[in-house]
Amino acid sequence: MLFKGIWTDKFNKPHLVADNATISISHAAPYVVAIINTKAPCGIDVEQIRSKLAPLAPKFLNQQELILGGNDLTKLAVLWGAKEALYKLHGRKSLIFKENLAIEEFKSSTATSWTFTGLINIDNEHEKYYMKAGRFNDYVLVYTA
Repeated sequence: MLFKGIWTDKFNKPHLVADNATISISHAAPYVVAIINTKAPCGIDVEQIRSKLAPLAPKFLNQQELILGGNDLTKLAVLWGAKEALYKLHGRKSLIFKENLAIEEFKSSTATSWTFTGLINIDNEHEKYYMKAGRFNDYVLVYTA
């Protein structure tokens, strides 16, 4: 694959010029991350673990996800990042985080890594994506795998 550049569509979703692979990009100072997938749509997000996630959680998490995240700021950052990654994968602006995006219970988890399933639910259609997350310093990286 020879890199020929990136263009963005009307929804500001990035695409590779002259290539069928998909790309997703995220940043949280001082980090920039990207993922390219040659076989399927992809999404990525990097989030700083911040105290402001706790009061915002009820606005972007459903009841099951609120229980899953609890008062753990790292888990809340993973859940927020997972929904951001799904939103970027979908690539259109019509999604409501609390209603159209869902994170299923963590399948495996350590203090610094998680695997789980993310769901995009639109008009009774459900798309499932295997996802991974990891913690480094005061940040989490979440991506579709």
